[in-house]
Formats: sequence, C-alpha cells, structure tokens
Amino acid sequence: MESGVWCINSAVKCLENSIEACLTFFICPEEEWISLRTTNIIERLNKEFKRRTKPMEIVAGENACYTLLAFICLKMELHWKSNPIGKVRKNLPFFQKLADKNFTQKT
Repeated sequence: MESGVWCINSAVKCLENSIEACLTFFICPEEEWISLRTTNIIERLNKEFKRRTKPMEIVAGENACYTLLAFICLKMELHWKSNPIGKVRKNLPFFQKLADKNFTQKT
C-alpha cells in the first residue's frame, strides 16, 4: 500500500511542477483543443522513426540519417494532409459538427 501512496505523491508532484505546460493548449481556440492537448502525433512520428531505422544495421552517415528522418516526416505530413480531422472522425458528434462547419462545400 505504501508504494502506491508514494506513486500517487510522485505523480502529484510531477503535475504540480508542470501544470502550466500541461494547460498551454487553453491559449488556442477551443475547437483546436482536442488536437493540441495530446502528444499522439509526436508519439506516432517517433514510432515511425524507430520502425524505419531499427532494421538498418548500418547508416551511411549522419547526413543519410537526417535525410531518412526528413523523408519520414514528409511522408507523415502528406498522410495527415490527405486525412484531415473532419474526414477521419465524422462519426463523432463533435467532429461531425466541426466538419460540417469547416470542411463542407457551401452551394
């Protein structure tokens, strides 16, 4: 039980130290909060870096590694541009309203 209390105290202390950084997304418009309050995009990009570089035994140098990482970033950006939030999540009520407002062509 005591180890659980230590864990909770540690988590509370960590949150107290970084609460401002955790709530920075409130500065932006409310409709952008859902995208900004998570690190899913960063985590996904890091996972893709690892997936692409792990099978490589040797890299031809630092510049080659930077080129590979830049290519991965560009590929991910193209994927995100071709799958905007309104297109991907239209089944959720919040995103449906947002998609209708921002991504539907008005005639």
